[in-house]
Amino acid sequence: YLHYVYNHELVTTRDELPDWRNTPSDRERVPLPSHVAMDVFPNPTRGHTTLRVQLPKPAQVEVEIFDVLGRRVRAYVLGFRSAGELNTRIEAGSASGLYIVRLKAGDFSAHQTLVVTH
Repeated sequence: YLHYVYNHELVTTRDELPDWRNTPSDRERVPLPSHVAMDVFPNPTRGHTTLRVQLPKPAQVEVEIFDVLGRRVRAYVLGFRSAGELNTRIEAGSASGLYIVRLKAGDFSAHQTLVVTH
């Protein structure tokens, strides 16, 4: 009976298993993004806009909005966020014009232009 069980097609024996010690883990097979991906929409906007961020690793997240003269018009501290997608509403400048949205997340940073119309 033992011989029958070990040779049955539905039974996997130890010698048929892969070498788990030398098999790459899922983290080694799927590369993590090496930078922050950021999108601001709608763009142009009439004031409020949504900021969508893809974080490669957990980090302290801050957002600053600058006008074209380099003056900071808004600042948001979003706190410590886990890796993955983050969506948040932000308000750009109160006047129509071109703005720069800068995101800092740990060692990473990204920026995008934003047009505000009223």
